[in-house]
Amino acid sequence: TDYQEVLNDDSVDGVMVLTRDNSHASITTEALKAGKHVFCEKPLATTYEECRQIADAQKSGLLCMVGFNRRFAPLMRQVKDALKSRSGPCMLHYRVNAGPLPEDSWIYDSLHSAGRIVGETCHFVDLFYDLVGAEPVSVFAQAMGESSSLTKMEDVTATFQFADGSVATLLYTAVGTKAFPKERLEIFTDGSVIALDDYRHVTVRGKKRVDRRNRKGDKGHTAELAHFAQALRGEESLAVTHYDGIRATVCCLKIFESVKTGEPVAIELNEFLSPISKT
Repeated sequence: TDYQEVLNDDSVDGVMVLTRDNSHASITTEALKAGKHVFCEKPLATTYEECRQIADAQKSGLLCMVGFNRRFAPLMRQVKDALKSRSGPCMLHYRVNAGPLPEDSWIYDSLHSAGRIVGETCHFVDLFYDLVGAEPVSVFAQAMGESSSLTKMEDVTATFQFADGSVATLLYTAVGTKAFPKERLEIFTDGSVIALDDYRHVTVRGKKRVDRRNRKGDKGHTAELAHFAQALRGEESLAVTHYDGIRATVCCLKIFESVKTGEPVAIELNEFLSPISKT
């Protein structure tokens, strides 16, 4: 019941932060300062200030991984393989039929959460970066329905531009039904089309023809945790770092800024680069 006992225990090498969203950054910062490796469930942070705190707390030699499990999904790795040979920018569209939550869900309580845009769409913003391989430079977003606060907003379309010329659009909505599949990704590039349906089926048409299925709809949770353990043992380089978590949070906060201003918003990340990130 007291995580300080864990941080003060010299026999503990790493901690997992699996609390509600608004406590992730503070516990992660304390754990890093205590010399612990960290696995933090997404989102890593919910505000710009929290992003700065984590960047300042990160020390050389300590691992800080964020729970972006979809990067590790077997079929997402097939998608990345299909993109390896592309020679130019790409167009991406990710549709998330998130479905409604109960009105009394903690997700809508500002004491515990920054809402679904920061808490959930960070997954898909991170995937855009991972697939494109270039930094996001701007976002233009529009919202439907309640958007007076970040905690309440949950029906959004956001279009990101990337440094390599790629463009990615996220459609995230809660007004659909869970009777319909949740996620679909489409990528268009170099005369090819790649589609991923709910982590159960990958289709590639164009220069290559691929049809792969995964009946379980594996979203990468097991592979993600195995990777963290291997990174702790020094067997692999960490694939998802604190900076990936910071980038995703900043992008989600910029979505809200764009909705409120009605204008595209630049994404600037240099201030969040800690010395370890720059190397």
